[in-house]
Amino acid sequence: MSMSAHGKHENGLRKSLKDYNNTISFIVFQTRYGWIAISSTKRGLYHLVLPELDGIIAKQNIINALDKRYSKELESEKLININEYYSDSESKYFLKKAKDEISNYFDGQKASFTVPVDLEGYTQFQKDVWEAVCKIPYGKTCSYGYIARCIKKPTAYRAVGQALRKNPVPIIIPCHRVINADGNIGGFLGGTQWKKTLLALEGICQDITPL
Repeated sequence: MSMSAHGKHENGLRKSLKDYNNTISFIVFQTRYGWIAISSTKRGLYHLVLPELDGIIAKQNIINALDKRYSKELESEKLININEYYSDSESKYFLKKAKDEISNYFDGQKASFTVPVDLEGYTQFQKDVWEAVCKIPYGKTCSYGYIARCIKKPTAYRAVGQALRKNPVPIIIPCHRVINADGNIGGFLGGTQWKKTLLALEGICQDITPL
């Protein structure tokens, strides 16, 4: 589908999803690898869905992801009060910052992500895992066991993998850099092909030896 067909996405489709206490805004934008959707609260980036060929699909994916994340928090299963082109100033800032950093990443720049992430509602174990993963340098990999040792739970490598599958902001929290101890690529929440693509983008060949 042509860029003109998605002009409103390229300029930034923003909507608000209001719950009882907070506002969640999202934007859909195009990168060299497809259309990405990200959402943010006033505390930081809230969710990211990996690129799609169609901006409309990316938009629906972010709505579905938000609905799933909220399913345990809202009495209603439906996201309420969707208002087009509205966002609080904090969310706008985080969305713009994340868009710029993600675009640079997919343009092949050795990007360092500085946008804050809102991890409210997740366990301390999950947060510890993700914090350790964020310390893996661009273009490097490590094993699930290495992350387990980093958080001082050396036998919890399987739980590390489970935490990575719950990562709400892949790429920003670079769980694609965690692979099996034997060098096999391992699983990925977006599928192994996306994991290979992201590793290749960072110059990591398939024959890799993790920490």
